[in-house]
Amino acid sequence: MKVSLNVLFSLCTASFLVMSCGSVSQKDYDTLKAANDSLTKEIEEIKYGADRLLVQANDYLKNKDYQKAKAELLLLLEKHPETQQSAAAKQLLPSVEAGIKEQEIAAQNALLENEKMEKERLANATQKMRTKFDDVRGITWYYDKSTTKYNSENSFHLYIGRDQTGKTWLRFRISYTAEDWLFMESFIIKVDEATYPLYANRSEIERDNGSGDIWEWYDTNMTSEIYTIVKEVINGKTVKLRHNGSQYYKDRIITEKEKQALRNVLDAYEALGGKTVF
Repeated sequence: MKVSLNVLFSLCTASFLVMSCGSVSQKDYDTLKAANDSLTKEIEEIKYGADRLLVQANDYLKNKDYQKAKAELLLLLEKHPETQQSAAAKQLLPSVEAGIKEQEIAAQNALLENEKMEKERLANATQKMRTKFDDVRGITWYYDKSTTKYNSENSFHLYIGRDQTGKTWLRFRISYTAEDWLFMESFIIKVDEATYPLYANRSEIERDNGSGDIWEWYDTNMTSEIYTIVKEVINGKTVKLRHNGSQYYKDRIITEKEKQALRNVLDAYEALGGKTVF
């Protein structure tokens, strides 16, 4: 009659507890110890028997879990070196080793392919940028090609700075133009049903005018707060930007073109080695 491993373990534990209590005679102790040793041996046989190890190895092999199959076969060879099962294990090992090698090669090829695709994606990302070099400060500025070059146009965009040492950083800009001054102070970005307030430092808002129009712009370094908002904007279906002035406000919709430009700049920023922890 076969006894389950759990039952044997419970019996073994019970025998140990009885022997440890100190209330049995030497004869009873010896009897219980012999029974405990027998149970321990039977547990060992059930757990590490030659048949069981070979069956388990074959199951792993069928599922192409070659590393586990190898471990079972090596254990079989160690514990039962002179058995028929051990001879079968020796015959299985070459195919298991071949399977491991095949999986390693496949994993390496997949890694190389992913790296190639990532390099191509990032290379394409920088190709979508236009650059402007400040030779006095030694900084190259990167802008999406669709982003306006002028202050006198509405915009909601990112751009990248990179100095000659390779240091790379990200900046955020909102530009507003109209016929009358708004004197911008803060913003509200509504992404679908969620709203995100954004407060500006006065030193980061500039103004100018010409030909009967005015323009105001907010230009700042990237922060974790702004980065979160930008990511939401990119993924939002409907995005409305409110420019809050000293007395009045003006709203406009962020376009799909602007969202794509944000995405392009973030891709290029990562391609240039920029960090996304601000």
